[in-house]
Amino acid sequence: ASEFVVIGSTFGCVASDQQGNFQVFVYDPNDPEFRRQQLLVRADLHVGARINKMVRWTMPFRAKHGVRTAAHYATLDGGIGAVAPLSEESYRRLLALQNLLVNAIPHHAGLNPRSWRLFRPGKSMVRRYAKNFLDCSLLGRYLHLDVTLQTQLAGAVNQTRDAIFGDLFEVLIGTHIT
Repeated sequence: ASEFVVIGSTFGCVASDQQGNFQVFVYDPNDPEFRRQQLLVRADLHVGARINKMVRWTMPFRAKHGVRTAAHYATLDGGIGAVAPLSEESYRRLLALQNLLVNAIPHHAGLNPRSWRLFRPGKSMVRRYAKNFLDCSLLGRYLHLDVTLQTQLAGAVNQTRDAIFGDLFEVLIGTHIT
């Protein structure tokens, strides 16, 4: 399955494969990595199931972000998910928090969520993995922690709880369909 997405003035394509992987390709001729008219891989992750359908939608307009579209997807085993663009500032804050959460909280059966989401190609690949996805199921667990631990984790990434909540709210609003 595949779908087109728009992030401000950047055009992209979201695609999945038979191994349950998900990739975001971007067309950006101004990028120094762009050569030979190739699409650039901006993000990749392992979903865990084959994706059979994607639906694109327009996210709520915000002047600082411009026009943004995102995609919901459904898997063959009944799972659903969404891929939505974030501002660079929000992405960096949430990525730092996600990296802390991997080590700061216990996980189901002791499994590492970072290695579970790692892209798994069918054949060996020459390029390095992009890994630019945030795992919102992991980030959502931050909301269920006690206030003291939330404050400590936010302080560890040099942020406040309110800034983290604002970023998580942006993700929630961006992936909500009415």
